[in-house]
Amino acid sequence: MQNDESLITGHKPLNAAQIGDMNMVKHLGKQCRDLIAYLEQENLDYDRRWVEVARTQMQLGLMALTRAVAKNDFF
Repeated sequence: MQNDESLITGHKPLNAAQIGDMNMVKHLGKQCRDLIAYLEQENLDYDRRWVEVARTQMQLGLMALTRAVAKNDFF
């Protein structure tokens, strides 16, 4: 049983399947972070502007996936 005081306004409790899906999204986020860190190495001659664009778009996509699973009831 979950204590109602531990709930954050606008967030609903997740069931086991949703928790598993959320953990997959979080794992993907760590993989994306590691890939970006690799591509930002000084010895690689990649266009840093596009790496930063990719970082921002990946963050946006991961946030969207998180919200899709959590189905928050706020703006």
